[in-house]
Amino acid sequence: MYHFPPIAWHHDLSQSPLDVAKVLPNVRLVTPSLRTGWGKFSVVRAFLAALELLYTSDDPDWFCLLSGADYPTSSADAVLQELEAAECDAFLDVHQLGPTRPRAQIVGDWNPSLAHLETSEQYRAKDRFYNKGQLWVPLLRTRPRLRLGRHTFHLPIDGRHPYSSHFGLFWGDHWFTANRRAADVLLSPTANHRKLARHLTRRVFPEECYYQTVLCNSPALPSVATTGASQCGMAEEPTR
Repeated sequence: MYHFPPIAWHHDLSQSPLDVAKVLPNVRLVTPSLRTGWGKFSVVRAFLAALELLYTSDDPDWFCLLSGADYPTSSADAVLQELEAAECDAFLDVHQLGPTRPRAQIVGDWNPSLAHLETSEQYRAKDRFYNKGQLWVPLLRTRPRLRLGRHTFHLPIDGRHPYSSHFGLFWGDHWFTANRRAADVLLSPTANHRKLARHLTRRVFPEECYYQTVLCNSPALPSVATTGASQCGMAEEPTR
């Protein structure tokens, strides 16, 4: 439907092989691949590596972060028309922890399909994940292989973090669509961005915090996000 658009693909070769001969000509692979883990910052690094490859090679007007479970729900014409008419720099789910006002304007209505994220329980969980202090105890894990792991105790007090009155904490759903200006922000890390990356390296689900916190704190994006229903005409297939 999109006439073979440029695609940058990160595939973790340490977890499964890939027949490169079957990759289409419009697809570029991130090489070397990064070793990723579920709910770890390595997922963010893999995305940023793919984003850099995409904009170094092709420089598109808009990009869409996809998983292997995404499938199209709208025609290409409808999606492109929506993006061309967009008055924002990104379509992503955004929630805020703390009183700090975003540097960029957040526009749009809440996405009803993500209402399960707008609950007090979710806010408490995200506060533990991204803000509160943690105590780690080492342990041995046996699956999928024998390795050293850790058990995390969440403390009822704030931990050391990079957030401030000028750099607020935002979170939301992982998958999003954004334009070239937002890509430039993500690919040009500031000191605050690097502090945030170091902080989230030791936290779970950083992929549901890093992009929102970086984009919503950027003065270079006058209208960073809409929390409306658009996912660039894509939906994620339910887990079976």
